[in-house]
Amino acid sequence: MEKLKSCIILMIIFLISALSVLPINAQQEQPELDPEVKKLIEQTPMKKNYKESGAVILLKEGRDVVNADGTTKYTGHIVGKILDKKAKTDHNQIVIGFNSYYEDISLDYARTIRADGTIQEVSKDAIQIKTSGESSRRYTDMRRLTFSLPSLKVGSVFEYQYTERQKRPIIPDEWVAGFRF
Repeated sequence: MEKLKSCIILMIIFLISALSVLPINAQQEQPELDPEVKKLIEQTPMKKNYKESGAVILLKEGRDVVNADGTTKYTGHIVGKILDKKAKTDHNQIVIGFNSYYEDISLDYARTIRADGTIQEVSKDAIQIKTSGESSRRYTDMRRLTFSLPSLKVGSVFEYQYTERQKRPIIPDEWVAGFRF
C-alpha cells in the first residue's frame, strides 16, 4: 500500500511539472510572417521618403467570395508601418464598422511586428464588439469591431486580418456588392 501511495505521489509531481512547462514553451513560439509581408517590411522606405506622413500602408487587400445563395465572405488584410509618434496614437486603436443584422465579423489575427523582428499578438481581451454611437435615441444594427495593437512604437509594423460573413442577402435572390477604401 505504501508503494502505491509513493507511486501516485510521484505521478502527480511528474504531471504538475510537465504541465507547468507547457505555457513557457508556448510563449516562446513566434508566429511566422507571410513571405510577402516579410518582403514588404524589408523594402519599406525610410521616413525621409514620406515627410508629410506619420504612417505608410504597405498592403491593403480585400477578397470577396460570393456563395451560391448570394451571400458573401469578405476578408480584409492590412499591413502598415509607424513613422512618427502621432501616427502611433492614430493607429493604436483599430475600428471596423459592420451591420450586425446582415453580417458577422471576426478578427483572424492582429499583431505588432517590432523593429527587431519580434511579433506581439493582440490579446483576446483587447478585442471588443461595440454598438455604434451614431445615435443613442434610435435602434441601430451598426456595430464596431475594435482592438488595440500592442507595443506600437515608431518603426513598428502592424498587421491585421478580419473576415465579414454575410448572414442574409441584402436583396433576396440578388447579389449586392460594395467597394471599400
